Amino acid sequence: MRLAKKTALFIAGMGLLAQTIVKDRSEQLSLADIVRFTTVKGIKSIIEKEVDKAIIHLNNHQGGGDFINMELPPELEPAKEFWKEMYLKYNFNKVIFFNPKTYKIYAIHQSVGRDEYFDMSRNQKIRIRNELRRIKSEVKKKVKSEVDYARGAADMLAAGFKNSIFYLNECREAFAEVGINPDLGAAIAQGESCMQNLVSRAYAVGFYQFLKGVAKLLGMIVDYSIDQRLDPRISAKYTALSLKEYYARYVNEPVATTTHYTGLGNSDKAFYYTNFIIEQRGIEEPLTQEEFFSIIVNEFAYQPNSIRGTFRENSRQYAAIIQVLMEITKDMYPPEILEKFEPEYVSIKLRYKNPREKLDIKEVLEDKIKREVGKKELLLGKILSQEEKEKIEEQEKEKLFRLNLSSLYLQKINGNTKFLRSYMGYGVNRITPLITENAIIRVPLEDKDWFMNKYEHLLDNPEVKIRTKEDKIELGKATFSLGDLLYRGVMEIRKKSKHSEVTEDMLKMVEQGYLYDLKRGFLTQPQRKYLEHALTVVRMDAEKIIREKTAHYWDKRMLKYLEKVEKQIELYKDNQKPSEKK
Repeated sequence: MRLAKKTALFIAGMGLLAQTIVKDRSEQLSLADIVRFTTVKGIKSIIEKEVDKAIIHLNNHQGGGDFINMELPPELEPAKEFWKEMYLKYNFNKVIFFNPKTYKIYAIHQSVGRDEYFDMSRNQKIRIRNELRRIKSEVKKKVKSEVDYARGAADMLAAGFKNSIFYLNECREAFAEVGINPDLGAAIAQGESCMQNLVSRAYAVGFYQFLKGVAKLLGMIVDYSIDQRLDPRISAKYTALSLKEYYARYVNEPVATTTHYTGLGNSDKAFYYTNFIIEQRGIEEPLTQEEFFSIIVNEFAYQPNSIRGTFRENSRQYAAIIQVLMEITKDMYPPEILEKFEPEYVSIKLRYKNPREKLDIKEVLEDKIKREVGKKELLLGKILSQEEKEKIEEQEKEKLFRLNLSSLYLQKINGNTKFLRSYMGYGVNRITPLITENAIIRVPLEDKDWFMNKYEHLLDNPEVKIRTKEDKIELGKATFSLGDLLYRGVMEIRKKSKHSEVTEDMLKMVEQGYLYDLKRGFLTQPQRKYLEHALTVVRMDAEKIIREKTAHYWDKRMLKYLEKVEKQIELYKDNQKPSEKK
């Protein structure tokens, strides 16, 4: 890049700084800083071409978060209307047979109810599914069209709200801190499970349905003491971080949202297929996010398995379902109502003086019960009956359990052995009440001093946070971020399916940008949290790039996939030729 062009680019960057940083009188970045950050090896030949577009994008989105106004293609409007009825009108015992493209309902079949179905054995469930497939074939012959079926979800959604309302505002807050629409956090929690105690056929667990390997890769604790996938607050945070990374990968909100359901492999294929089609058709004008996604839902989703992988009908409509759940959740449980259900508690991240001496959650519960019984007896001036003591015991069990869903011991004594066995197998017998290092334990606010005095001999400077109802949800966003600017430059490269050109050096440069941002003065708490989370996302991204480079993912496997797509398109054209001649 010639000196004049480079200088013009830096002047444009300084112009952005003049519009943003000066407003809050934060520490100003010098031209030397920008030069230093934008001339890392491997950057100047590629990323500098894209930074001007990044500046325009960031100028147009100052103060706004991601996924705030996610637009879907008009073809998914019927899907939204269909799923709105499924969540508000039909219960689990109603099986709806419909056209998967037009969402026209053909038949409604009466089946077993939700509670009865979940109590059935695996073979009984298989028999019911086989019966539904038989009915589907009959309906298909009758209407001479494509037919799919789905169960109503009104009662599932009601059960989901009952189980999750205690945590939804904190899930919303976890998303807001990352700079993502908080309503999306509540909606995914409902759409993924509708119940906290859900294990998918692939053994994904919890509100946000994480597989064990993925959870550990992200940094969640999953062992025989703690499974943080069961904690809605923690799994919400990692879901938000993942969505932020998916957005950096695809620069498309509907695709990023769908990736949470369908997985990276399928979305990579969808993304590369769509860019290939755009190139083949000679489309030069940049498509909007919904126009890009339209090609995925209308064309890619109906390709042979060899092209679309396991991107099926549910993947096609997942973003529409999430939008419906966002609307329903916002209407039924707006933030001001959710606040009333929030608990007040103390969160303690455990650090031990001696790793061999760990906190025993069983002991904590027993001590807590004794304390509450003693307080009650002192207050009443009499010895409590066995029945009264058992009532207090159940109350304290429930209180500690609701605050600490990640504790497998509390899950077990709460009667969830069947649920635990469904994904742990005989490992359920190895559950220990000894809480893992760096795990988080929560106790009611009024028990803070008692807990710290009782167990301080075990703990080494634990991280203690107090959660009160006065804490308000504020969308995290930095007024100006050098890291955001440089990361957006990387995204502009990826928009063109040039993922192989993004290097570890580039992301290290983005990381340095965010570290520099964090050194600036006058940062509010939401701004600081946003930048810390952004730094985490970039590091997650960099780790993935290293793994993908080692596996030759972009330069070999995806190139082979594109060759397969090209052959499929040629085959389609050949099959079309006879009909064209007619």
